[in-house]
Amino acid sequence: MQKGVKAIWHHYASTEDNELHDYCPEGAESWCKWQKDQANGTTSFKPKNVAPAVMEEILPTFEGLWAENLLESVLEGLSQNNNEALNHLIWDINPKEKFAGPETVLTACALAICVFNGGAKTLETVLRGLKLEVGVHCRSGFTTTDQQRLYASGQKTLEATKGAQ
Repeated sequence: MQKGVKAIWHHYASTEDNELHDYCPEGAESWCKWQKDQANGTTSFKPKNVAPAVMEEILPTFEGLWAENLLESVLEGLSQNNNEALNHLIWDINPKEKFAGPETVLTACALAICVFNGGAKTLETVLRGLKLEVGVHCRSGFTTTDQQRLYASGQKTLEATKGAQ
């Protein structure tokens, strides 16, 4: 896992003058086009040209992600973090299996952030902002969704649940 996180940062930090693909998976089936080119004898790879200043700015975040102490928590079964939870909400709203344009994905992200930060009940505010009527059944659904989410969250924090993981 550590090598995978390092591969992402180094892959995007690569330039034509400084190829940094040592962490990328090797072989013709690699997600890294540079490694595919090496295996197939081709030259289709073009660096992403992410500005060095951007790569330098995000480096501390990546260093935190590949740190040993963070990865140790995964071994204890504590792999769910806030980013994963938000990601899950986004893909619940906009499944990966169906194509969606950028506006649809941005809308899904915005709605997921609303639900993540304030619960399903915040969608009532969104609907009212769109001049849509929010009925009693809709309100009840939002409340039920929030109650189920809080219950599930409470169950996950129980010592018995942690021990089972």
